[in-house]
Amino acid sequence: DSLSEFRFRVEGHTDALGDEDYNLALSRRRADGVRNYLINLFEMEANRLETVARGESSLLNPDNPNGPENRVVLIVNLGPQN
Repeated sequence: DSLSEFRFRVEGHTDALGDEDYNLALSRRRADGVRNYLINLFEMEANRLETVARGESSLLNPDNPNGPENRVVLIVNLGPQN
């Protein structure tokens, strides 16, 4: 497929509700869950997917820190594999 040569970063995010440590762990579980889904369902090679837990440190909507739009997982194309 056309994306088979690329690597990706799976970023887990949360809103600002709750404890910062809890949110960081939650964002890690979200990112790992999406990574595992891609590996198991789409048979992506594990070495093409890295995960990052952002917690509440990188709110997608800082004007509404508790908004649901901050509770997401983003997939970022890192470019071709070396």
